Amino acid sequence: MSKPSQNGTDSAASVLRAEEATVTAIIQTKLGAQELLREEDRQMVAYRIAEIMVGAKELYTKELPRIASERPVDEDVDLFSELAGLRMSFLHLRDLITDFDEAFMVAMSHQRDDDDGEETEEEEPDEGSPDEEE
Repeated sequence: MSKPSQNGTDSAASVLRAEEATVTAIIQTKLGAQELLREEDRQMVAYRIAEIMVGAKELYTKELPRIASERPVDEDVDLFSELAGLRMSFLHLRDLITDFDEAFMVAMSHQRDDDDGEETEEEEPDEGSPDEEE
């Protein structure tokens, strides 16, 4: 029989992965429906958004209630350790946001390249027809 602490941790991690996968699929579908970004960029951007959203949900639903609970002051709670743990959670969230930002910037540059390529193929801008301006 498995230890309860292992089951709880594995179960929580698999729930988080399932939530990330669900959010990723939804966002990726929406991006695809509007034909935004390249396929590989859609997947990366959607996944990075999902990571942030699920991480933020975890902070709000687990960390916030624990840190903001109205426990008696004299209870044996190491508030410094709580704050240090919260700091690590914030740093992790910051890293996820940085990863999203980098992925989105790459996707935007790919999109710009694709848009520039379409513009030159479809229509060639007139260069200097003074008659059209008058």
